[in-house]
Amino acid sequence: YVGFGVSFRAISQCFYIFSCVRLAFTSVFEIGNAGTGGVISIISQSGNIDTDSNLDSFSFSFLRENNARAGGDIIISAPAGYIQGRNNRLLAFSAVQDRGESGEGGNVLLRAGNTLSGLEIVTLSSTDESGSVQIEGLDDLLIQDVRLTTTAQVEFLLGGQTIQLDTAGFGPSGNVFVTSAGNLTFNSVDIQANANGNTPAGDIDIDSPGQITFNNSRIDSNTNSTGTAGNISITTGTGITLHGNSGIFARTARDGQGGDIQINTPYLTFANGGEIAASTFGQGNGGSLTIQNNGSLLIQGDGRLTVEAQGVSSGRAGVLNVQASSLELNDCVELFASSESSQGGGDVEITIDNLFLMRDGSFINAESTNPNAGNGGNIFIAISDGFLIAIPGENSDIVANAVGGDGGRVEISALDIFGFTEQDRVATDVLR
Repeated sequence: YVGFGVSFRAISQCFYIFSCVRLAFTSVFEIGNAGTGGVISIISQSGNIDTDSNLDSFSFSFLRENNARAGGDIIISAPAGYIQGRNNRLLAFSAVQDRGESGEGGNVLLRAGNTLSGLEIVTLSSTDESGSVQIEGLDDLLIQDVRLTTTAQVEFLLGGQTIQLDTAGFGPSGNVFVTSAGNLTFNSVDIQANANGNTPAGDIDIDSPGQITFNNSRIDSNTNSTGTAGNISITTGTGITLHGNSGIFARTARDGQGGDIQINTPYLTFANGGEIAASTFGQGNGGSLTIQNNGSLLIQGDGRLTVEAQGVSSGRAGVLNVQASSLELNDCVELFASSESSQGGGDVEITIDNLFLMRDGSFINAESTNPNAGNGGNIFIAISDGFLIAIPGENSDIVANAVGGDGGRVEISALDIFGFTEQDRVATDVLR
């Protein structure tokens, strides 16, 4: 059996969807075989889409035992205007509560001309892959007050009864794609892709030819089991700015491998804090963090780029890579490879064609803080045809230390080095 679908389309006007409405197009059985969830399609070709707080959209295939087919897709499109929710939920999933096989979770496509706001988006599948979420901006796009999760705890009403799905052991989480034709701004946005059991988390890809700005927003790819965390990729033609408590994280808390983070940008600015980190808190190794640009690269502000291992028995931290034709670190920015693990610290690897300039208290640090074991990570700086320069009196440092083991190596290959004084066995807190 297939759930019924619905399609609303307006060619030259806006949609205003009010009153107590629930768009729920499902295929549901207690025991047996459930069909595919119905498709929900809401399109305003040249206007806006606006809802009130009572509108939720569910498209799913669900039963307690035996087999469920794919969850239905949800498509909401206002290519010339905005999509405005008010804490509305969009759920697309396929699930079996007790025993049986499910199909893929439904996909979610959101297309807006300029603004997408006020939505909670969840896709999942109990045994197959969760659906993907694709967000497209046709111009400069503002995404505001949005929570997006592929494979999350789900609670919904069925026949007057509250059903709660425990996602432990669920299938692979889906991928997330966010694109914009212009600038892309995230205000109070939370995007999560989680690995469950031995299945991997989905990847998160964000792409804009313009400026990407994060205001009090987070992107997380996590694994809490043996599954691999997904990778995060962000590409911009202009630059990236993180304001306030914004952060981008790929983490493992158990045995699974941490995900990698790759950022392609000509400049990266931290304004009032912020962090980009690939971490391990469990026995799995942490992922790598790469910042790169084909031309010059500026990294600045009071934030931190980190690869880290937290906990004595945790896996090894990943590698922090920076690649560009020229590089400037400015305004107290920190590049950290930190480890409490007995396996030692991660490495920092910087590859530059010509000039590498460190200014205004910028800091590169590879350290092991384990008091009993663990060598510090290494720092490798390769400048093929240029110089490493620190402006005198501005307190920029390069440090490789260990508390309980041996400090790591600092290897620099350049035509010449200016502005640094080599020091042996000096504690980091003394230098800083």
